[in-house]
Amino acid sequence: MKITRISVEVFSHPSRRAVDSAGHAHPGEEKPVNLAMLRIACDDGSEGYAFGAPELIRPHIIESFVKKVLLGQNPMNREKIWQELAHWQRGSASQLTDRALALVEQALWDLAGKILNVPVYTLLGGKFRDKLLVYHDTGTPNTADPKPWVEEMVRSRD
Repeated sequence: MKITRISVEVFSHPSRRAVDSAGHAHPGEEKPVNLAMLRIACDDGSEGYAFGAPELIRPHIIESFVKKVLLGQNPMNREKIWQELAHWQRGSASQLTDRALALVEQALWDLAGKILNVPVYTLLGGKFRDKLLVYHDTGTPNTADPKPWVEEMVRSRD
């Protein structure tokens, strides 16, 4: 089994993520945002995916670094692939970022799970809990009125 195709598709989707002047993310008004899907495909038809910011996996990064390393490789050799990408990273003038490497690795883990027909968490050591406590920051409505807080909590729950 060999990697035969690597592609990136940028698409728009609705998001309620807003960023304040300090760079902190909070719930906000819904607006369209761009997201990129990295797709790694093999000669047997299997595909792995990872999602990230379009600027992380620009066409130049895919063509100049990722394709050079991945095409023709066995996708199950993630460590070998990662080491080769890390080698290219040193000479990339900071273009091939750690975040870009992480997206490639995520797509390779996704691909491995699909090839083996198991969830990725099984490959990473297995299930540990049946339940998780979840924390959700409802943001900071600019009011003392509790109604906007309650509305945001209900939206988050649903």
